[in-house]
Amino acid sequence: MKPLSNKDKKKLSEQLLNLYKIDIKPLIKKQQVFFHDELNIFTVNKKPIAFINENTIYPTLLLLLDTEFEIPYVVVDLGAVKHILNGADIFRPGITEIDRGVKKDKAVIIVSEDEKLLAIGKALYDHEEMLSMEKGKVIKNLHYFGDKIFDFWKSMQER
Repeated sequence: MKPLSNKDKKKLSEQLLNLYKIDIKPLIKKQQVFFHDELNIFTVNKKPIAFINENTIYPTLLLLLDTEFEIPYVVVDLGAVKHILNGADIFRPGITEIDRGVKKDKAVIIVSEDEKLLAIGKALYDHEEMLSMEKGKVIKNLHYFGDKIFDFWKSMQER
């Protein structure tokens, strides 16, 4: 665990704003931000706000619950929910709706039909390609409720 310099805090803030239209300046203004290299996550007040996967930064679900953002989404049927919450990737048959903004190799929010935020993933295909598919893996599940980031957050709350 290492604290971020003001320069690195500014860089993190700019990345989240540019990629996802998430403004964390008010959240981090007078707070220390830490980077936990064992999980590649950034925290503020013991709360994970972002993580790095394959050299790309993504917001955590905990941050998304507390802020406005612009990230394309897919809606999955209720039968897919338990699998996604166990870390499964998202396959085409389970998807009922695909946002036009979905782009290959970019972040995608996974939402259930009852409008619950489930996970954030990386699209393996563009919107049009996904629509034309009947089967196959279309989104890599990167972070979901109950994963190691949540376990880390819970352990931080106990300290």
